[in-house]
Amino acid sequence: MRDRDITLDVLKGLGIFLVVFAHTTKTELSSVIYLFHMPLFFLLSGCALNYSRHKQNVGLAGYIRSLVVPYFVFSFITFVYWAVIEWRFRPSDLNPIFTGAIGTLDIRVQEFLNIFTAYSVNDAFEYDVVIWFLPCLFCCLVLYKWLKLHTGAWLPLWIVGFAALYFCLEKVMPLLPWCFEIALVALPFIWIGDKCYTIIKTNNLFGGIILSVLVITGGLLYFYPHIDMRGHSFSQWWLFYPMALSFIFLTVKLSRVISPYEHGVLQWMGRNSLVIMCLHEPIKRVVLQIASLLTGFDTTVIRNSDIASFMIAVVIISILYPITNAITRYVPFVIGKRNE
Repeated sequence: MRDRDITLDVLKGLGIFLVVFAHTTKTELSSVIYLFHMPLFFLLSGCALNYSRHKQNVGLAGYIRSLVVPYFVFSFITFVYWAVIEWRFRPSDLNPIFTGAIGTLDIRVQEFLNIFTAYSVNDAFEYDVVIWFLPCLFCCLVLYKWLKLHTGAWLPLWIVGFAALYFCLEKVMPLLPWCFEIALVALPFIWIGDKCYTIIKTNNLFGGIILSVLVITGGLLYFYPHIDMRGHSFSQWWLFYPMALSFIFLTVKLSRVISPYEHGVLQWMGRNSLVIMCLHEPIKRVVLQIASLLTGFDTTVIRNSDIASFMIAVVIISILYPITNAITRYVPFVIGKRNE
């Protein structure tokens, strides 16, 4: 694995742990992490476009193999588990995903149909809430590549224009298949990652650290914006990008401090972030129920403790370790890899 970018692996490892932790805890710290954890992964996807290991011209087929195939595989797996087993134990008072006549269908049927349409609405993706990221990233990368090929020097204006289009029409913007409307918001992070990969690798930018701290401090103290990309929540949207980028910048600095030590756990998490992303949510629900039975505390009480939530997140990652290694070894095609 010496040919890998250790800094990016560590950065992805930090990012995916933050995702698991944010989905476990219900404290204010979760809201802080939500400000940047998904933007971080969009930005890292942009970095991957510039990284030497990914210099080959990845076409539509490559994106289908690495994103669409895992999306459908993990969607079907987690949906079957949720619909057949977990449905018996979890509340079923979910809002309909679709409207009109189709809105009268059983919610499990609607969730199944939405695997193919991937609308991010109401209680969509209830079986695996974070799976929305894959179709959204697919749309984002395909759109970005098309723009990069056809807009030339005007690319930055197109990127900004698409993001501005969403926010200008936010109240009337229709929900689009495969979370395409969210992809418009994420597009600037892809572009920044693509353009700033070298800076991430080489520059210290101490002044950037100070600026990031000031932006974050001011934003949290005076505005405390609530961000949920899947839920189309961008309160104080004009703070969304500077705060997300500030948190990402500080996370990058932290990863550069850690990466020289080649921290094996974080590197492993970074290399396998796709599997962790797709499977941690249903496993989290099981672990929380077991923890509740063992401790006698309600899951709400457990999730209102950052320490307990951190421990739960560690347990989830530990459970995913053998599962991930088995997938990588025996069925790598489900995560877009070929047998080595």
